[in-house]
Amino acid sequence: MGRSKVFGVVLSAGLAVAALAGCGTSTTQAKATPAQTVNSGFSAAFDQPGLQMAISVKSSPSVLRGAGSTLTAAQATNLLDSQLVISVHSNGSSPLSQAATKGGSSSDIALAEGGVTLAEVRSVGHELYVRVDIPKITGTYGLNKGSATQFVQGLNQIAVEVPAAGALSAGKWVSVDVAGLLQLIGSQTGISIPSTTASPAEAKSFIANLLGAFQRSYQVSGGSGGAYVLTVHDKALVTNLSQAVSTFPGLANIPGYSSISHSADQIPASATVSVDATVSNGKVTRLALPLNQFPGNKLSGPATLVVAISGAGAVSAPSGATAVDLTQVAKLIGQITSKSSGSSASPYSSSPVTS
Repeated sequence: MGRSKVFGVVLSAGLAVAALAGCGTSTTQAKATPAQTVNSGFSAAFDQPGLQMAISVKSSPSVLRGAGSTLTAAQATNLLDSQLVISVHSNGSSPLSQAATKGGSSSDIALAEGGVTLAEVRSVGHELYVRVDIPKITGTYGLNKGSATQFVQGLNQIAVEVPAAGALSAGKWVSVDVAGLLQLIGSQTGISIPSTTASPAEAKSFIANLLGAFQRSYQVSGGSGGAYVLTVHDKALVTNLSQAVSTFPGLANIPGYSSISHSADQIPASATVSVDATVSNGKVTRLALPLNQFPGNKLSGPATLVVAISGAGAVSAPSGATAVDLTQVAKLIGQITSKSSGSSASPYSSSPVTS
């Protein structure tokens, strides 16, 4: 796993818990150090019921199509016009910083291009809601039309046994019980899916561990006009966060976790990444990660990953969602397994599709 990939995996987790860094600080704004101001800014941003993070890339199509890039002009333009919007709400009036001990939270992750939502995932209570516009995603990002068509055909064939598959292929909402899905995956794959349910005390301790891990991994400088620079030490961030994650019940046993912790050994001790942070009215409102700083990048000019941070309203369950019947899914898997053991051919054969 390369340095930039490793950093991308852990950066989101680190920034999410950094909001708690300013808790308990009584230092006034006038006397605060840059680190205290930024940490307090994260805390203030999360000290509200809802938070939204809109993630986008700021650059130009020509920069993204630098040496070695396979992007077309249309793909580059559409990527720059896209946003990944993550919204989290505490399910009430409590601040997000207390969500782990006061009823949890609901969330929404949406991919949009040009203001049009292409895919969306919501987590409300014990249900996961999903919708995706396969034709629009295919056209927007120049994906293989033949593969997309075959995928839709497969969903429609499965819909005979699992009606929710047909709703998904039509771009409609489907819902699934998360606990039941994890249990089904475990029973069908033989992989032990550990419980990640924690008591309020364990959840509070876990957040404190994540907070400490992130605080020990960066330094803050600047402050002119509310602009600060976070110098994140890559190796320390990966090491500290992986150790903190291991304190949460069951997470360290999830397949793939060890690869993240072991990847720290491949990161030079001197490797750092700079993240620009903007503090406005006492809150962190913007984070910017210059992508040109990563070794081996193919960019021909400036490109920056930007996270715009603001408040957010409540996340509610969408109406009219088609529920996934996990009993039907289990039955279908059994049929496929039975057919596969008797023949090498796919149980859902279809004619070749050209783009």
